[in-house]
Amino acid sequence: MLPLKHRYILTKNNRLRLRYVASVCALLFTTGAASYKHIEWPEVPAFSVASQSADEETVLMNGQLPVARALAEIKDNITQATQNILPLSPALSEQPDLETASADAQNAVSEGIPAPHIVSPDLRQVALATRKPAEPKQQELKLGAGDTMSELLQDAGVSVRDSILAIRAMSEHVEPRRLKAGQQVNIQTSLNAEGETVLDSMSVPVNVAKAVIVERESKEAANYDAHIDEKDVFQTSYAKDLTIDTSLYASAARVGVPAQIIAELIRVYSWDVDFQRDIRSGDALKVMYSAQETEDGEFAGYGDIAYASLTIGGKERPIYRYETKGGDVDYFDADGRSIRKTLMKTPVDGARLSSGFGMRHHPVLGYNKMHKGTDFAAPTGTPIYAAGDGTVEYAGRKGAYGNYVRIRHNGTLKTAYAHMHKFAKGISSGTRVEQGEVIGYIGTTGRSTGPHLHYEVLENNVQVNPNRVDLPVGETLKGEEYARFKALVGVTDQEYVSLIEGLTLASNKAAVKDLNLQ
Repeated sequence: MLPLKHRYILTKNNRLRLRYVASVCALLFTTGAASYKHIEWPEVPAFSVASQSADEETVLMNGQLPVARALAEIKDNITQATQNILPLSPALSEQPDLETASADAQNAVSEGIPAPHIVSPDLRQVALATRKPAEPKQQELKLGAGDTMSELLQDAGVSVRDSILAIRAMSEHVEPRRLKAGQQVNIQTSLNAEGETVLDSMSVPVNVAKAVIVERESKEAANYDAHIDEKDVFQTSYAKDLTIDTSLYASAARVGVPAQIIAELIRVYSWDVDFQRDIRSGDALKVMYSAQETEDGEFAGYGDIAYASLTIGGKERPIYRYETKGGDVDYFDADGRSIRKTLMKTPVDGARLSSGFGMRHHPVLGYNKMHKGTDFAAPTGTPIYAAGDGTVEYAGRKGAYGNYVRIRHNGTLKTAYAHMHKFAKGISSGTRVEQGEVIGYIGTTGRSTGPHLHYEVLENNVQVNPNRVDLPVGETLKGEEYARFKALVGVTDQEYVSLIEGLTLASNKAAVKDLNLQ
């Protein structure tokens, strides 16, 4: 055997390394186990308590300690050691009666833990009925794109049944499918006796002054009632006096005339005024209109133009809004003549006259050709209005005209509209239209070099110059109707003057205040 190096056997402290100690222990354990298997142990006879003494002597003679005696000695040794370490009081050292102790312990535990309280169904119902109800929950919802009212309510915790019944009640006043994305819906929910969420009420605003209210008849009932809730609306009049320097629209907007009022003003005067060619710098405008507000000061919309006076080239053209005894509303000049004519002078707002009626050099064909209409250039999508009341005679594609509409107004007059981008919804052959109604949108279909409207007036089916057609005017007020109208004119003129003077007075006061501050 080769000699082992010293460091392989001993540590630095000259102790046997652990691996050798473990090897020796394993060897000794293996040897002991093998020896144990070959030892012949004497049989331990079974014994009873009655024969314990005799058996013990027999076992002692064989040099073995009885099992019972060994267990007893182990128990005594443990007890003695415990008493030496933790001395017990006499009371605790006494041997208790196990059965009595067990019963006492059980009673003690029972006394410490209260018995479960079993509530009868009747008492539970009474408790639920007398329990303080939870506060109602208010939620402000908004209809999303593609959402339905039913989905909106159910997402807010309303049951399917309540949502269906509430929507059914609401539909008596407003069609749910007509509600648009962004529609506000206010609901109030609460918990019933069973802890279930119920819809108490729902409010669907139609506008700032009107809402549909849906309410549950009672907590117990599942039916809903709906009604319209309208706020009181107050009307305030405003007056403006301005000089036109660029365009009517820009000049009016500069002094604070709302865009909606300007558009209505142009529409009303369109029977007699071409705003692209007739208006010049230095012309003037007076206008009085109304705005509506709710009782809490919320803006509810603009009212009507009560009075306007457009001065063109030094000639004043006043108009007054008047409702006849029969309920018809129209605009009349100072002498009671309706300004409405059979046809509007321009069937499109804000368009530029790009080509008039007569001979011209055709921009596409390249030679002179009779132009049997009037062209108005405007951006694609600009609305086109029916020049007068009538029935659509044709609506569809028509050769070089592109998308084309022709309207019959009476037995002799017709108007035609060509190169449309598309027709307005519902416009087709046989459709009845009113003057000023949108019938289509400017485009460049057919033989066209750019977006514009080709407009024709036909008299006895022959194209004529629109500016030379002798168009009949509307009615003229007479008798009692005329007297009522003249009374309205007097009141309107006074109101306009007072509003303008009030504005002037307020402006003067502000100017004086500014001077005093300087």
